[in-house]
Order: sequence, then structure tokens, then C-alpha cells
Amino acid sequence: MILDVNFIQFLIDDYSKETIKIFVFDKYNTLIASTWYSDLDKYLNLAKYSINNNKPIVVEDIDSKLANSSIFALPFSSSNKIEGTIIIEGEKEEISTIGYALKQSFESIMLY
Repeated sequence: MILDVNFIQFLIDDYSKETIKIFVFDKYNTLIASTWYSDLDKYLNLAKYSINNNKPIVVEDIDSKLANSSIFALPFSSSNKIEGTIIIEGEKEEISTIGYALKQSFESIMLY
């Protein structure tokens, strides 16, 4: 499944410096999904590597319950924002483990 988005915004906890919430906006800047997120350092390191090597950013654990799905996004534009297209790989049942809000949004626009 491919979902074109305008950007993904991260809400960062100033104390822990970890991302505690992720928001997904469509091309009309409408909020279409949100879920919890953690391990910001790992993500930023992946982002820096991806920028330097001109590769897609791979986020393998957006939710502790995530099965065999991955989220890809490019390019990385700032410390708390992504612009581009995200691709979610996996069966519908696996995608639904990403998180309730994200699940509802993605399932409502899933391409068959």
C-alpha cells in the first residue's frame, strides 16, 4: 500500500528528547493519522544515514506490536518533519497492528 502524504510531524518530549507522538498529514494538510512513537535517536541516525547515502528512510518499529511491516519515507527535511511518500508493507492484519488511529485511517483509504 502506498499513501501520498504532505508531511509527517513528530511531537518531541523536551525532557526525554524522544518522540512521543507521530502525526500524518495528507496533501491538503489534513490530519489523517496519529500514533505513539519512541526511540528518536535510532530514527534520526537512520535519517542521517539515508540522507548521506540518498536512500529511503526505513522505520522498522513504529509500534512495539508491529509485525512484519515497515514504514519508508523520503526525503527527511528537518529534525521533526518528513515530506514525501510512505509505503507500508504487509498484510492487512499486520498493518492493523501499527496502532488504532493509524489503523483506522489507513484502512479507510487502503488501495486494493
